[in-house]
Amino acid sequence: MGSLLGAPIFAALFVYLNIGLDSEPAFVGFANYVVVLMMLGFGARAFAILLRRLFTKHRLTADHLIVERGILARSEKTIPIGRIQDVATSQWVIERPFGIGDVVVETAGERGAVVLDDLSRCRYYSDVILQAVEDKQMGQS
Repeated sequence: MGSLLGAPIFAALFVYLNIGLDSEPAFVGFANYVVVLMMLGFGARAFAILLRRLFTKHRLTADHLIVERGILARSEKTIPIGRIQDVATSQWVIERPFGIGDVVVETAGERGAVVLDDLSRCRYYSDVILQAVEDKQMGQS
C-alpha cells in the first residue's frame, strides 16, 4: 500500500523540481533522475505485491487453515485449527484507513508464525479465524 501512495508523492516532487525550483540545471537533472528511479522502484514493489496477492489463496475450513502460495512453484501450508494459539493483526499507518494489513497466526509446535500478507479487511479475517478456534474448542469440550 505504501508503494501505491509513494508514487504520487514522488510525482509531485518531480513536478516541483521542474517547475517550482529555479536552480542549477545540472542539479535539477540529477534530482529528476533520482526521483524517476525511486518512482520505478515503488512501481516495481507495487507490482510484486499485486502478483503475490493474486497468487496466494487462504481457505478456512472447520478443521484447517490452508495457505497456498506461489507463481511457478506452489507451496501449501495446512494448519490444524486446534493448534492455533494466537491471531493478531499488523498494520502500517498508511494501511489503517483502508483496512489493509497482515494477519499473524501463531501455532503450537511451529517454527514461527504464519503471516497472511496485505489482506483487505484484516481485522475481519482475524476475527473469523479466532471464532473458528473458539468453535473448535467448544466442540471438543
